[in-house]
Amino acid sequence: MNKKKMLFCVLAVVVLSLGFFSFIKANQKKVVEIPTVEKKMDVVVSILSEKENVENYLKKNITILSPIPAVLGGTWQVLSFTINVENKTGTVLYEDGHLSENKKFTYSINENAEVLSLTIFN
Repeated sequence: MNKKKMLFCVLAVVVLSLGFFSFIKANQKKVVEIPTVEKKMDVVVSILSEKENVENYLKKNITILSPIPAVLGGTWQVLSFTINVENKTGTVLYEDGHLSENKKFTYSINENAEVLSLTIFN
């Protein structure tokens, strides 16, 4: 009879332990990481840095990037631009004092948001 009581107690402890751990596991709350202000700011700074680098690259290199040569001794100057950082595309409006061009472009950057290449389409 003693063995039966001991076996019953062991089984009861095992069953209760399994039930307890199952209950705990089922009621555990999942940890969801909420982006901090710092992480959001890093993304904003990264986008602004990318846009600034593309702008500077366009302004500095528009003369060689333009598929159309400037005329009558003029020099290309960037007037305005738009950039889509998600698609790495944009538009640029530029003129040489005689002609005005509005063209689409694509670009690529490295991990530091520095422009590796930029192509203006004719």
